[in-house]
Amino acid sequence: MILVVDDNAGNQYTARAVLERFGYRAQLVSNGEEALDAYSKDNFDLILMDCRMPIMDGYEATSAIRRAEEVTGDHVPIIGVTAYAFEGDREKCLQAGMDDYVTKPLTLEAFKGMLDRWLPHNPPKN
Repeated sequence: MILVVDDNAGNQYTARAVLERFGYRAQLVSNGEEALDAYSKDNFDLILMDCRMPIMDGYEATSAIRRAEEVTGDHVPIIGVTAYAFEGDREKCLQAGMDDYVTKPLTLEAFKGMLDRWLPHNPPKN
């Protein structure tokens, strides 16, 4: 299952539709606090983390997840997703503990490529 963290309902809907098209299941949450709660209750194969959200942004949520993983020894790939591509954003994502970074909007090919890169061992069950 893939956790989609985005404060925009339209982005959530699109991400779920694309993930389902590729055979993945998605859980949707709207901010970093909800992401931490979901992470504490379930195992995810991948997290798509919007960088800029109210309440708790993606950078803070990612850092908190990485601190929790230091205790458990687990590691879930976290992909930073943002609509803005400012210089230094990629570095900021990586510094927060994200594994990769993509900008919106993603083409279907780019979305599939990202999934294949981070989930090659876990193909979707059709």
